[in-house]
Amino acid sequence: MKSRKPVLGAVLAVTLVLGMLGSVPSTASASPVSPAAPSGPDLRASLEKDALAAAKKAKGKGKRLVADYNAPARQSGPVKYTAAQIPYSSLTDIIHVGISLTKTGGLSIPKGFYEKTLVTKAHKAHARVILLIGGELPTLSKASKKVQKRAAHNVVQWVKKHKYDGVDIDWEFPESKAERSFLVNMFTMLRKDLGKKAILSEDVAPWTVESYEVRKLSKIINWFNVMTYDCAGPWTGHGQLNEPILKVPSDTSPQECTPGQSDQESVEIMLKAGAKRQQLNQGTPFYGYWYKTVSALYGACPEAATSEDGSCGDAVVPSLDYAHGILPLLASGEWDVYRDPEGLVPYLLRKDGKPGFITYDDPLSTYDRVLYSDWVQNLGGSFMWALELDWTGHDQPLLAAMHAATKGKVLAG
Repeated sequence: MKSRKPVLGAVLAVTLVLGMLGSVPSTASASPVSPAAPSGPDLRASLEKDALAAAKKAKGKGKRLVADYNAPARQSGPVKYTAAQIPYSSLTDIIHVGISLTKTGGLSIPKGFYEKTLVTKAHKAHARVILLIGGELPTLSKASKKVQKRAAHNVVQWVKKHKYDGVDIDWEFPESKAERSFLVNMFTMLRKDLGKKAILSEDVAPWTVESYEVRKLSKIINWFNVMTYDCAGPWTGHGQLNEPILKVPSDTSPQECTPGQSDQESVEIMLKAGAKRQQLNQGTPFYGYWYKTVSALYGACPEAATSEDGSCGDAVVPSLDYAHGILPLLASGEWDVYRDPEGLVPYLLRKDGKPGFITYDDPLSTYDRVLYSDWVQNLGGSFMWALELDWTGHDQPLLAAMHAATKGKVLAG
């Protein structure tokens, strides 16, 4: 469910070259601050005031907090996070990632994927567990009806056998009318066989919303998980913010992040496409990106001027998990923390002035995003990619911030 933003090829490359020849990227007048004392206090204070007032009126009830949880076999971090560590009482739903469909409609299940305690502990805490499926969906869209029915049947049987509560389909992204139709048909078969009480959801990135029959799907499934994150990444040519909460007019290269650059804009896109507010779960990233050759917000990567697609590339823009990537850098004392006054999200620049720009989310921006999504935009809930990326070995600061916002509580500390 981690999305990747497509770059704009030759158009982006030309833009990069012109930008590098003639202009210095703006930092939107941000200044170094501590993580707990952001710039743009009036805007943030207004957002929090409105959100907390709405939450109080609703008594902090009715919002989903959905976790994307990668099975231990899929995790690459230094510490394995298992069903034993999950704080079930903080969550309403857990999307278990994931099982792949094969070309013949079978299931490819990672070794060690199934954890019996995941379902038993979740249900005891009144949380639901949802199976994420992906894999050979494009191939299956061209298969016979018999093979397609077999695929749906196999998913249904697995879900029922292991007492899961529904299915999430992660398809990034259907590229043809036949693929879009198959996705609708797949959900139709799942709904028929799993019944009305089952949770069905689809993962959607706002910049590819035309890849999905949103209006048709909205009549079949429960939720759309909106992957607004990944505006930033190695596919861009400039140091972008990973997921601004509000619109960022100062972005000097907005073509890399539109449509749907911010939480504000992605919801507008989903509603226009035919989704209902209560069907939307806004995504929030438990990771960031380190642009190693960029020295300012919206600064251009030198590599982008000569790359075929105008992007920075994987070699100079690695991703960083919050717990084991971002937090050690914050503790090193080598970075200044800035907060964008428009998007209300933090970023890091090196204190010594050498190249290095890191976009990420901290507890404050995570709290504000969920507050804004849940109580100002009045969405059904929020989710994160991914639950284990926040685990420090003893706590989960980003998850705690999400939970406080979901309940309409003031953020501690």
